Amino acid sequence: MVEFNKLNESICKQTLDMLTLRDGITMENALSYFHLMQTMLNGYFSSPAFQNVVLKEKVKIHETIIPKLFDFMLYGIAKGEK
Repeated sequence: MVEFNKLNESICKQTLDMLTLRDGITMENALSYFHLMQTMLNGYFSSPAFQNVVLKEKVKIHETIIPKLFDFMLYGIAKGEK
């Protein structure tokens, strides 16, 4: 699991390196947020909400959610108009 988390962090860092972070957001802030979201999502899939879901279905749902979550994490959900 540790190696998998390192791979995820590496991919996240590579992606963030290609982007301009908002003012006041550091790489460390962004990675902390990424780790928090990863922990929360893993907790969700380990919760009673998924206790009766077979592993194959959990993986399918997980793989559907991850790209959307990553997109929301990187680009937000609002246009940012004032």
